[in-house]
Amino acid sequence: MKLFWKIFSSVFSSFIILIFITSYFISIWNISEREKCILENYKAVAGLISKELEIGYAKSEWPFESLKTLSGRKDLNFWWVVRDDGVIHLADNASFMGTSAYSYFPPIINIKGDEEVILNRKQNYGIFIKKFEAGKKEWVFLLSFSLRDIVEMKKKIIFMDTTVLILASLLLGIVLYVMIKFFTKPIKELAIGTQAIGKGDLTYKVKVKSQDELGQLANSFNQMIKDLQKITVSRDELAKEIEERKKAEEALQAQKYCLEDINKELDDFTYIISHDLKEPLRSIDAFSKFITDDYKDKLDEQGRFYIERVRMNTSRMQKLIEDLLEISRIERKKNILEELEAEELIEEVKLRMEVRIKEKNVQITIRDKLPRVYCDRVRLTEVFANLISNAIKFNDKPMPLIEIGSSEKEGFYEFYVKDNGPGIEEQYFDKIFEIFQRLGKREDNEGTGAGLTIVKKIVQMHKGKIWLESKIGEGTKFYFTIPTREKMSSLCKKKIGEILVEKKLITEEEIKKALEEQEGAGI
Repeated sequence: MKLFWKIFSSVFSSFIILIFITSYFISIWNISEREKCILENYKAVAGLISKELEIGYAKSEWPFESLKTLSGRKDLNFWWVVRDDGVIHLADNASFMGTSAYSYFPPIINIKGDEEVILNRKQNYGIFIKKFEAGKKEWVFLLSFSLRDIVEMKKKIIFMDTTVLILASLLLGIVLYVMIKFFTKPIKELAIGTQAIGKGDLTYKVKVKSQDELGQLANSFNQMIKDLQKITVSRDELAKEIEERKKAEEALQAQKYCLEDINKELDDFTYIISHDLKEPLRSIDAFSKFITDDYKDKLDEQGRFYIERVRMNTSRMQKLIEDLLEISRIERKKNILEELEAEELIEEVKLRMEVRIKEKNVQITIRDKLPRVYCDRVRLTEVFANLISNAIKFNDKPMPLIEIGSSEKEGFYEFYVKDNGPGIEEQYFDKIFEIFQRLGKREDNEGTGAGLTIVKKIVQMHKGKIWLESKIGEGTKFYFTIPTREKMSSLCKKKIGEILVEKKLITEEEIKKALEEQEGAGI
């Protein structure tokens, strides 16, 4: 019923205001026209009498019969015939004759035209002033009339218009009530149906038989109830499912906290292990240095060579430990992703390797402009640093040439780092990405063999791939991909099936079975 009264009050108020405004202006117009008509009547009377006075003066015969008739009219207050000097010559009341008309009505002096009307609505009278010729002089005829007729006429018009307004409002209210009631009844039915469905009653049916839009809406509503009856499970089953989901979410949250604790313990463990492993190595290195410094003269060349090998392997062992720690941290220690210029990372690497670049006379070229990438700044810098470092370290040319470029393909930025080194045999293309796998003898080149393993893990962490092309004697070209920001967002979103499996709402076998059924049905 609230909607009904809102519509009724809004429409009714609008129509009432419209009718009132219209009635107001019509009343003003009627009053104005009726007032003009009354004044024109008095004007005609005054004009006729003034004409008779003009003719009577010429014949020396005043129209006393006409003047006597004016005196008998109840709607007239008085009449005067005023000479050009302002003295009242004739009047309906003899007591005014011989007195000055200007003393009673000073405005008479300022009359410029042949006629004028003066209305005094406060004292409820009017005076019509008409000039006429008496000989060669201008006399004035004054006719005073009552405004009672105009006032009564106004009252009648206002009363009639008010009555019409009230009757029209009542009639309009009745019509609006019936019409709005007719149109809001189906809406009320729909509201009742909605409340019934909200309480769980799926047997309710809206009874609207009209063929208009409301009827169509009611039919759609009833059809919706039928569909709900087909696909909706009972409240108990739904409550049970909700409870199971809550338990699954709580278990998932507990598992998350457990994993966080395990990761923290793992971090503490790796820190302790690395410290405990490095400490003996530092001692071995320190004592080896003491032996070299203190017993340098007592050791022969073979002895010094052995001591140097001990120190070199100690240093290599420390680097191996650091690389192992770095590999274990890649997946667990992730920095905030940010959008930045790839060329800035390469400039940072060049600045870091400035001494080595100058020593080996390396020339680094960047092809075209590199894109802005959405990445882990520290990790991606490490990728470029490792690939450029390898290109310098394993290069056998007097002037190593390194070329860096990129292109965009299917939502990924494809970067490459190309060198003019000795090249790599195809059989080692996959092996070099395995941990501690190196080409050639260990003593031939520096490093632990973990660099490309770290690079591969960083690229995979960014949802990309890494591979290489190489020819013996011509050089090697490493490729890796980093997704664009939009592609990264889509890759990081889990599929619905993965989420359901994680929350233990469905098993992988059930998903596979459903997919097989779809394929069999040709969907």
